[in-house]
Amino acid sequence: MNIFITVHKATNLLAKDRNVFGKRTSSDPYIKVFYKGEAIGKTPTKKKTLNPSWEHILQHSLGDYDEKTILAATTPACLKRPNHPSLLLVVFDHDIASKDDVLGQVTIPISFKGVEKQWFTLQSGEPKTKYFCPNTQGKVLISIQIASTKLPPVPTEGSSSSNPFAAVAKSFENESDDESIELGFKKKRQKVISSNPFVNVKGDEDSVDGSVDGGQGSGCGGNNNGETLSFGGSLHKSTFILFNAQLFEIIRRWTS
Repeated sequence: MNIFITVHKATNLLAKDRNVFGKRTSSDPYIKVFYKGEAIGKTPTKKKTLNPSWEHILQHSLGDYDEKTILAATTPACLKRPNHPSLLLVVFDHDIASKDDVLGQVTIPISFKGVEKQWFTLQSGEPKTKYFCPNTQGKVLISIQIASTKLPPVPTEGSSSSNPFAAVAKSFENESDDESIELGFKKKRQKVISSNPFVNVKGDEDSVDGSVDGGQGSGCGGNNNGETLSFGGSLHKSTFILFNAQLFEIIRRWTS
């Protein structure tokens, strides 16, 4: 899984640099991005401004375990778990003669949906920590894109859907039953109860087309026991073609 962080701009940052009259009027800001305590990149420094614009993109590759955790986090509560992967963005004021000053920070949990352009209010951080800034102010505009060959878990019946493919599924709602392809061992058509257009989640024993990993438990990607969910049923032809196209692309990457 690759993550792309776009640092667009910031506004109303804290002034740390003094003018000739001794008044703090500006800063030389830049943003450094941390993942699991390690710096993974930073923006250029913008001179003498409290409203910098960067439009700078940073890229980082995540491991398999973190990828599984992110894909399993299908509810807002999952993103708040202490062990959920997140990014720490720290705003600094660049100084030549002394240590760079901290202007504020923001922590962003990583979601498989990414983040559409969003303003984040800078926080002070915990007292006595490395990047603590007691009188922080300002906001940063951030967007995040996720690139993964894996699909997120299928939501169970009755759960609120945060599946990014829900919009695709909706486009097929008005198609007739004649445009369905039967899967599994059942001959009769089955009503789709999942917002995921690729699979139709079923609880009966005859639907045995496959399973989806239960994920983290406690509702984060599966049931509370971390068990697997069986699925089977019918797919629309156009959806089936889309699924096969993605599967072909995954196989092509593995064999190239």
